[in-house]
Amino acid sequence: MHKANISKELRFAVGLVVIFTLSCEKDKPVNPYPNVFSPIASFDYTMNVLENVVRVSFINTSQNADAYLWNFGDGTTSTLVNPVKDYPRPVAKPKSYNVVLTAFDTVNDTYNRTSTTLLFEP
Repeated sequence: MHKANISKELRFAVGLVVIFTLSCEKDKPVNPYPNVFSPIASFDYTMNVLENVVRVSFINTSQNADAYLWNFGDGTTSTLVNPVKDYPRPVAKPKSYNVVLTAFDTVNDTYNRTSTTLLFEP
């Protein structure tokens, strides 16, 4: 008689676990935009040293974005996809600039940011 009670309790406990598990699966939120990908900000650059300036050509390699904001580290910005920026050529000591690119997906209101430091030697 005692064994029968244990068996009923075990079946009841297992039944609750199965019901709970199925309930959790059913309540999981569904991504309403399964084909939406967040932007990935990335860029490369080339430098051309001229007489008084270092001309940097930025090559935007971002993905899933439709708008961009460049901060060139000297107080200037650009919204061009592939901007070209002239930095003053240092005379006495090295100079560095932290360049930040923010890539936006304006439709889904998301963004991503990346940065690199440019170092110019005299």
